[in-house]
Amino acid sequence: MLHVLQGAVLGEYGVMGLKAYVSTRGGARFAVLLFSTSGELLALIEADRLGQIRTGAASAVATRHMARRGAEVLGVIGSGRQAKAQFEALSRVMSLRLVKVFSRSREHARSFAEFVESRGLDAVVADSYEEAAKADVVVTATNSQTPFLRASYLPKGVHINAIGS
Repeated sequence: MLHVLQGAVLGEYGVMGLKAYVSTRGGARFAVLLFSTSGELLALIEADRLGQIRTGAASAVATRHMARRGAEVLGVIGSGRQAKAQFEALSRVMSLRLVKVFSRSREHARSFAEFVESRGLDAVVADSYEEAAKADVVVTATNSQTPFLRASYLPKGVHINAIGS
């Protein structure tokens, strides 16, 4: 599938551009083209990391304004690059005490927990979706095509950042 999104910032910035990406069974690839309004190509950016940062930032803004005050336990479902970007952004707007991670691959979950611990925070590998969802803020960063969170798993007042499919 080919996706193309475009936009412009006129006025003092005077730029316009597009983000194009392909999604295949093997993953996705992203590129951004940035032009001046006079037509000069300003940048061609391989944008996978840029997209991760943008998605994490959007979750951080939502969490800052919508999660309950004092939220300190983060549940992360998924353990890939997007999950790491979510953690990086949310760690800047939450006073984290604990990060719970669940992944279909226990090895990947352990690696993610080690990544969190390398940032000076406590992390545990959850044994189930339900265990990971017992948190103040939950992030779903997966490519799952089937539902995996149930309302009964979620504590009252939880804030959810659902990214991915």
